[in-house]
Amino acid sequence: MKYFPYKAREGQEELIALVQEATELGRNVCIHAPTGFGKTPAVLAALLPIHLREKRRGGIIWAVRTGNETDRPIEELRVICNHVNENIFGISFRGKADMCLLAKRLGIEGHEAVSNLCRLKKKECPFYKRTKVREEMVENGPLLFTDTLELAASEDMCPYYLQLELLKFAKVVSLSYNYVLSPLGWVVRRRFPFTFSTLVVDEAHNLTDAVRNLYSDRISTETVRRAIREVEEFGRFAPKGIKEVLERLLLILEGMSMATEEERTFYPLDLMRDSGIRTEHIKTMLNLGSKIQSNRAAEGKAPRSSLHHLARFLTLALSKLGTNGIAYITTKEKNRLYLEVWDMRSAELLSEVWGEFRNCIFMSGTLAPIEAFAEMSGIPDCIGKVFPSPADSNKIRSFILTGLSTKGEVLDEETIRKYAVAIRAFLERVKGNVAIFTASYRIQNDLMPDIVDSAIDSGRELFVEREGMKGEEARNMLLNFKRSEGRGVLVAPVRGRFAEGADFPGEELVGAFVVGVPFARLTLRTKLDVEYNQKIYGKRKGLYYAYIVPAMRMASQALGRVIRSSEDYGTFVLGDERFLRPELVRLLPDFVRRTARVVSYLNLPEALDSTNM
Repeated sequence: MKYFPYKAREGQEELIALVQEATELGRNVCIHAPTGFGKTPAVLAALLPIHLREKRRGGIIWAVRTGNETDRPIEELRVICNHVNENIFGISFRGKADMCLLAKRLGIEGHEAVSNLCRLKKKECPFYKRTKVREEMVENGPLLFTDTLELAASEDMCPYYLQLELLKFAKVVSLSYNYVLSPLGWVVRRRFPFTFSTLVVDEAHNLTDAVRNLYSDRISTETVRRAIREVEEFGRFAPKGIKEVLERLLLILEGMSMATEEERTFYPLDLMRDSGIRTEHIKTMLNLGSKIQSNRAAEGKAPRSSLHHLARFLTLALSKLGTNGIAYITTKEKNRLYLEVWDMRSAELLSEVWGEFRNCIFMSGTLAPIEAFAEMSGIPDCIGKVFPSPADSNKIRSFILTGLSTKGEVLDEETIRKYAVAIRAFLERVKGNVAIFTASYRIQNDLMPDIVDSAIDSGRELFVEREGMKGEEARNMLLNFKRSEGRGVLVAPVRGRFAEGADFPGEELVGAFVVGVPFARLTLRTKLDVEYNQKIYGKRKGLYYAYIVPAMRMASQALGRVIRSSEDYGTFVLGDERFLRPELVRLLPDFVRRTARVVSYLNLPEALDSTNM
């Protein structure tokens, strides 16, 4: 417990002992522990003494879902350093898009564009040439992302390559999943060997979606239009025939967009045959696309090329032909047709990753059922542990409502009226900031008129997550919600940014109403996913893994926004009688299962009044 900087709460000493024993044995661990449990400092405290006594490179690799989350483990490492009065060097590692000073100077944004700029301009980049690590850079303790950025900028060095060199001195590095799950990992591995390191995967329930996104790709009709414009603009480089096959491809896609189906499958060889695209055309597109990127970089423009992206997409599509777990899907969104190569093989892809490390620690507040997580994530040898929520049952009240359900494609007027009754009771009787989490934007839009009326009548202020909301707007809205002095009503979909990523300590959120079970729509994509998993795991288990568990994890994430400690009060309303099904209710958070009362939506006002807190 030397490296644990706080007074231990219930379960933390057990977690530290479990992680230490497993790491000494080289075993993987899957930890389900709720938000506010203190997983980060406990796991760091368990791993640091093991890796500090080993004098070779490597240590703790802390993988997080997004770059914005990389600072958190390093902030805890700083607290530990102050606690033990030691300098344990660690670094919050970010990608080129966040770190490239040349891109910032030129106004170039986006991962692909900045990566291309670096590849094309590195040798002549003034910041790269000046980059050099000095001993004093690691003597002042762990570095957050902004620390490295400011340090490098103050000396006109490249922040990205400075942090790469700093990795050689680190015992802890925090980075995004991409550096572990994709070939990008080689840039870290060369300086921070995976073989001797423990990998900690935070919010590990996101792994399957993360790896699928990395190995999938999509283009649109607009991608092809831009590719044609590039051929016209850089015609001096373009061999004959390229523009013609691209124009035929565009005509075919425009014809496909006239179909009535929202989603359908396509076959890449049919697409190439009908458009006249051959493998030599794809190679030509790649070469020409590279020339376009170089030309644009030389002009100080973003070195992007739609032609290059189109060629990469076709190459990927051809390389996956005949592979079980690959789907080729077209989707219509507004006025565009999208073509996607969708890789569903999460367990197969992930199983190739974990063996690179000494051992792996997977943790989340919604990892249960651990057997399902481990199997879907390709973890062959796993010690599983579920830690209970610290919530005080005397401070929690939960209701599962009968007479309500969002089942079906459309909410009829009677169903909308019923939800309006329950939501009004919730807003009038739960004092403090609350959230209404809906199963989808469609349901949210159907209910908004009544939510607005109820909010106005109860003197509330509404904060609504909109589809396509930009990051800065969302951050400002969240800040204003937290400052609303107990009058705020956050309305957001369970699959949105606020139902999982947002943090609401103390009284910033005291209640949550979940409207409907957030099952994925039964689209072609959903059906293909279920069918693939049923082939792998069997009919019943495949449906459970691919359809039921993901929905309940999302619902649990939303409910978990309210409770962070035993001091927190919380009111929970689950507005769908399907939550009572045995296979669903057992997947709810333990603090809901312990306190749930089953009441009719008509009786919710009396139920809330009788349990007034």
